Amino acid sequence: MNRIMIGAPVRQDEETFVKYLESLKKLNTEGLEVDYFFILHNSENLEKYLEPNQFYIYGSNNEYVKNETHVWSNENLKDVILMKNALINKVLREKYDYFFLVDSDIILHENTLQHLIKQDKSIISEIFWTRWTPEREEEPNAWLYDFYSFDDLDKIKDWRKKGVYEVGGTGACILIKKQVLESSVNYNPIKNISFSLWEDRAFCIRASVAGYKIYVDTHYPAEHLYRR
Repeated sequence: MNRIMIGAPVRQDEETFVKYLESLKKLNTEGLEVDYFFILHNSENLEKYLEPNQFYIYGSNNEYVKNETHVWSNENLKDVILMKNALINKVLREKYDYFFLVDSDIILHENTLQHLIKQDKSIISEIFWTRWTPEREEEPNAWLYDFYSFDDLDKIKDWRKKGVYEVGGTGACILIKKQVLESSVNYNPIKNISFSLWEDRAFCIRASVAGYKIYVDTHYPAEHLYRR
């Protein structure tokens, strides 16, 4: 039986967090051993919504600003790196088979976890689409290279069709096999890459250098509650 830890750093409003937990509760976990672990980042008010089998610790108290476009400071990014690496360490220490990192504003289809496991990929995410600013078109949580670049915009159109696609990077709703984490792939910045303080970029670059392919699945697109 596969053992999976579902978790994330959490800095969230109460309404969104409740919807997030409801989504996780509806996941089909038949035949799986699933545990939950969250790092509540300046969010002590969320503890009361967790069930007895959903464990937590408190993270940094640095403030993080959410508005129409989320505001990330270098201090916030460093906090997230520390918290995501702490989650990786827990996965390795307690010998889970998979780490399913799901950001606290992602709403999943109930079949997502079972479907991703069946793809048997070392690193695979479920797609979601977001207007990063209100005036922009919807864009995915995956990219082909660099920070968030696409050499062929038609490929983004393909991601609207059901399938599994190799990508350069992804994050926020990502299933990772333990073998990846055992090979020292983590969220630490890479000193000679200017944008690697953005932790998902550093993770995917490290994974690619270690020889792992990265995929995005589009069968069960998630909903991203990026703004209220």
